[in-house]
Parts: sequence; C-alpha cells; structure tokens
Amino acid sequence: SVFDHAVAEARRRGDIFNVAFMLMWRGYCQTRRGDLRAAVADLREAIDLCVAHGMLVAWPYNIAFLALALLEQGETDEAARTIDQGDFAEQLPLGQVPLVWFRLSRGRLRIETGSPERGVEELLHVGETVRLVPCDNPSDLPWRSWASEGLRLLERNDEAGALTDEELALARRWGDPHAIGASLRARG
Repeated sequence: SVFDHAVAEARRRGDIFNVAFMLMWRGYCQTRRGDLRAAVADLREAIDLCVAHGMLVAWPYNIAFLALALLEQGETDEAARTIDQGDFAEQLPLGQVPLVWFRLSRGRLRIETGSPERGVEELLHVGETVRLVPCDNPSDLPWRSWASEGLRLLERNDEAGALTDEELALARRWGDPHAIGASLRARG
C-alpha cells in the first residue's frame, strides 16, 4: 500500500516525524478496513514515537484513532484509558478543528459507557465545528449516526431520526457505501 511504502521510506531516512505520521494514518485506514490488530499496533507505535520525541502536533488524532480502534475491538476500558490521555482537550476551545476526531471518539465512548447525555452533547459540538469548515463528511466523521444512538437511549427519537436522515443524504451525496450502510444501520 501507499502507507506501507511511506512508512518504509521514512524509516529508511530516519525521519521519525513522518514515520509516526504515516503510522497514524495507516492505523486509521486499517481501522476503517477492519484490520484492528494492525491498526492498534501502528497507532500505539505512533503514540510511543510522539511521546519519546515530544511531537504533540498529532496527539489528538493518535489518541482518537487508537480509541476508535479499541472500541471497534470491544476494548471499552482500554479505549477509556486512551481517551484519558487526551486531557489536554479540556484546555482548548471546543471549536478547534484538530480536536474534532478526539471529541468524536470521546463522544462515542461516553455513549457506550453509559453517559449518553454527555456523549450526545460532545457529538453535537463536533457537528457545530465541522459544519463551519468543508469537512462535514459522514465517511470520516459519523457524528450524526453516533449522536442518534445516544439520542435514542435518551428517548429523543425525533431528533435521532432527523440526524440519521441528514447523514444518509450526505452519505449518498458523497457516494461512500460504508457511510451509506452506517447511516442506514443507525436509521433502523
């Protein structure tokens, strides 16, 4: 893959920043493809490199992507410990775009661990942020379908239905079968 080549090339050059950066994005893509073991390994290595070399620029992404991979594996407690490493987020404004994926992961985690009110609130903040920039794509940021899960737990079904309908329309516009399927599943 392109990422395999990029990681190998960065390692060959001794470019630690790009090794960590490419591992992070390869891990994200592996999660999307369902190769969760490989994703977790890459994301942990990316985090270790960032910590060892003081590269915090990618920290919100690394934490978010690792937490999502762990959630996909059913490792909720480990995902919570991972999210807890992102305590920096409380010090930054909600609208910070680099924090979108961190907040997305934390919102989903909150819903899955019995705090649907807090999870929905977090995901709706994500929605407010991404609506302001041209990255409101349910393929990468399924905040609507995840928020709808929490809204249903809170018996706010009309709001949940409106979000899933909106996400389905966007997913169809983007043409991503994965996002369309996820939207339909959330709608069901």
